[in-house]
Amino acid sequence: MDFCQICFHYKQDGKIHYGAEHSCKACAKVFLRYVREKPALKCKEKPELFGECIRAAELCRKCRLDRCYEKGMNENYVTREPVPKKKNKPLSQLSHRAHAKLRRPTVSSSARQLTVPGGYQGSYNVLSEWHQNIQPFSAPIFNHAQVVMAIQTAIPTYFYSNLPFNHEYFPLMSSASKELILNRRIVEDRYPHRAAIQGALEHGEQFLSMTKHFQMIQNIEGGLKRMLEVFQPFSGCSSDMMEAFFSNARMYYGCLISSYWGFTNAQRVNSQWLINNRNFPVPCIYIERTRQAFYVCAKRSLPYAEDDECRRIGDIRYEMRLDAARTFDIPIGNNWLFDENCFHAFISLLVLDVSVDYCKDDRIRNALFQSKQALIGEIRSYFQMYNVNVPEQMGRVECFLKTTKDLIQRSKQQAVELKQMMAQITTRFLALDEVEEKLN
Repeated sequence: MDFCQICFHYKQDGKIHYGAEHSCKACAKVFLRYVREKPALKCKEKPELFGECIRAAELCRKCRLDRCYEKGMNENYVTREPVPKKKNKPLSQLSHRAHAKLRRPTVSSSARQLTVPGGYQGSYNVLSEWHQNIQPFSAPIFNHAQVVMAIQTAIPTYFYSNLPFNHEYFPLMSSASKELILNRRIVEDRYPHRAAIQGALEHGEQFLSMTKHFQMIQNIEGGLKRMLEVFQPFSGCSSDMMEAFFSNARMYYGCLISSYWGFTNAQRVNSQWLINNRNFPVPCIYIERTRQAFYVCAKRSLPYAEDDECRRIGDIRYEMRLDAARTFDIPIGNNWLFDENCFHAFISLLVLDVSVDYCKDDRIRNALFQSKQALIGEIRSYFQMYNVNVPEQMGRVECFLKTTKDLIQRSKQQAVELKQMMAQITTRFLALDEVEEKLN
């Protein structure tokens, strides 16, 4: 089931709310209250793009209402007068069954605040402890032994939350989760779920050219700079300095995030990942990992280039993508990073680690190293909180980090060659264009 196209927070229920398809009941309630009360609303953040005013996974009320109108909600479908509620009967008029319902014991107020930790549904220790902390009913529906047996036989499931992680003990991980989930919603809003499928082998407007592909990767990377501002070394950096930090490995930041998004999209619909070598970073766009697809994409994106040049560009991009797939697919597919929060923290850790290696200023390098150690400490504490084998899990994180950095080193020469070929083709095309203008 897809998410609501207005708030991207709740799942749509398949109904049309006041004329808007693909919406949820919560947004319908917001629209209903506004139409009946007509309060004066003002956007808190004055965003230029949808999503900039999201805080705690919600739009401000003004932006959410604007989205309701954009998606087709109509005031004419709203009943102006609210339906009067039924008044409760006095206790003397209630039946003996109603009295029994009133006397039914409930969970204590402290137990209501307990929630099952997501992403670790196969953990006997965590869930059994959670069950013991809840005061049972006077006539329990299940006993503790039944819960233990259900937990021991449960199949561990992947955890992908629609809400950003927010925990006072993990400020760096919380900030990373918040910005990357916000950026994912912004990207998915630019490429609607119900749009026609786009890709390198499609035709017409559905063709995903090299330019469109690079733009999408840049959009995917958009949340990284905002995310890094929470780290002290990046807080006062100029845009040029931030660009210098990203230039060393920016191609693989977007590649890693898009691969993970494709994996989670497949998990959400219970589908197989990478069917026919196609990765769907957003539901309506695929990136095909075949040599022929990269050649066709280069040929159609650069019609003024020679066939040998297009074939070489396609081969370079294919080899780089194949090398990246060997590095990313196994850790992502086998859930090396435990859950979505750890993946967001890993992205921050990767940028910090690469920046430490390439930074030439000793003062900034030292600050980057301290931020990296603080983030590693949060990740280690996060694993301890979920009773995970910390040495084994941290070993996986370090292994994934090392293989990713090795990939960046290996691909430097290929990236330089690709950039030079693109520059030569563009220069030749501009020169021919000037000659044609003079002849005309």
